[in-house]
Amino acid sequence: MFTCDFSKKGTMTFCDFLIESIKSKIIDGTLSPNEKLPSKRTLSSHLGVSVITVQNAYSELISQGYIFSIEKKGFFVTELPKEIKSLSSNSYKQNFKKEKSIKKINSKSKEKIFIDLKSNSIGWEKFPFSIWSKIMRKVLNSPHENLLKSQPLQGTLELREAICKHLKSFKNIEAVPEQIVVGAGTEMLYSFVVYLLGNEKVYAVENPGYKKIAQIFEMNGARTEHIPIDKNGLNIEALKKINASVVHVTPSHHFPTGIVMPVKRRMELLFWAQEKNDRYIIEDDYDSEFRFTGKPILPLLCASKNENVIYINSFSKTLSPSFRISYMVLPKKLSEKFNSKFNFCSCTVNSFEQYALADFIKEEHYS
Repeated sequence: MFTCDFSKKGTMTFCDFLIESIKSKIIDGTLSPNEKLPSKRTLSSHLGVSVITVQNAYSELISQGYIFSIEKKGFFVTELPKEIKSLSSNSYKQNFKKEKSIKKINSKSKEKIFIDLKSNSIGWEKFPFSIWSKIMRKVLNSPHENLLKSQPLQGTLELREAICKHLKSFKNIEAVPEQIVVGAGTEMLYSFVVYLLGNEKVYAVENPGYKKIAQIFEMNGARTEHIPIDKNGLNIEALKKINASVVHVTPSHHFPTGIVMPVKRRMELLFWAQEKNDRYIIEDDYDSEFRFTGKPILPLLCASKNENVIYINSFSKTLSPSFRISYMVLPKKLSEKFNSKFNFCSCTVNSFEQYALADFIKEEHYS
């Protein structure tokens, strides 16, 4: 029977600390592959915590792929790649920071439709119009000469700083403003990625997946290969059989199945990228903020040590599709290349909305 010292949990909740403790024991080999874990009631009694605490911890570990359950038999440790031990110092073993919860917004229809299944809509009635209008007035009333100037292609420094702070607290992503690129929608950012990496490369995409991604790559002259997915996400063996240098994945919330890629498959994908210097993973974290249970899954970017993950996300689901504000986090070596290659361009998002969104994030309204 394993145990954990809750006196060291600091500001973490009992559930979060238990999750990180079990993950650590799995990674360092204290808990062996396929080893059966104590039942929820047995472990809760042993640790002196509630059954619901253990149940939530087990559920989160299952969703991340560290453990699995067999009906009427119990919970067992997943067999992970040996190389995962090298990640013990990075974000997969670091503690989650305590965050304010963001609840799933239900959509209501004027036509009294029972449920709206459109994937690109939001609950408009929940949008904080009064707060947003107040911030917009504040931006307009503040003397700001930069408001009337064209901004660098990467976006206003204020918004990039706000995004960095948000990513650190909410996703545990370490990034600096120089790595952030703000764009008018992800379509624009994907085009920049092709210009940056080259359209002579083969770009792999998920099948099934978001069809527009392949269309954008092909529109920019790149060749695409459709890789099948299985119950754990993109099939790595199928990926290895083609000569792709770039792969686009949605590991935290696959579209349209909703699959969350488990940690073992994530490591296999990262190992694939590390085999060659010119390989890159485009991690699309779209709609990853909302989950029915547990906290948002840590992105692949947190586990990448070779700077070969390009992280892309959008404010379309958390705020509104009409904002047309997305962003990407480039590896440092690519951010330098991006700045030198596109320094003659201006940002594709107007300054006014960028300053307003920066304040919206800084004042904790976004959280």
